[in-house]
Amino acid sequence: NIIGDYDFIIRASKKFKGMSFQDKLVNIRIHRTNFTHNNRKMFYLEFKDWMKKQNFKKQNFKKNKFYLDQKLEYLRLIFLLTSNKRLSLIFDIFNIDNFVLKIKLLIIFFLPSFVIDIKLKYF
Repeated sequence: NIIGDYDFIIRASKKFKGMSFQDKLVNIRIHRTNFTHNNRKMFYLEFKDWMKKQNFKKQNFKKNKFYLDQKLEYLRLIFLLTSNKRLSLIFDIFNIDNFVLKIKLLIIFFLPSFVIDIKLKYF
């Protein structure tokens, strides 16, 4: 439901050559009824399932495994922070290697829940 487009691009890139642009080609709107933001658990579980099905022994995935593992952990923490904030999550946040993500998650951790809910619904 959520990562279908991502999976399609990954599978297509295995068979066809592509190119990228440095310019912005798409603007994403986040709104109250945004499916991905309203279904964070589903996003995390779909991404986790997708990761289990990948063959990371292939060269094109081997170099991206660390990034994808980090993305999976980030999705897990965002889901838990927005649904069931508990003190033990702070230890998981400190284990994140990416400094910027660590700061972002710590800010979300210390913000009151009602502020997070407002931000997720209206921004």
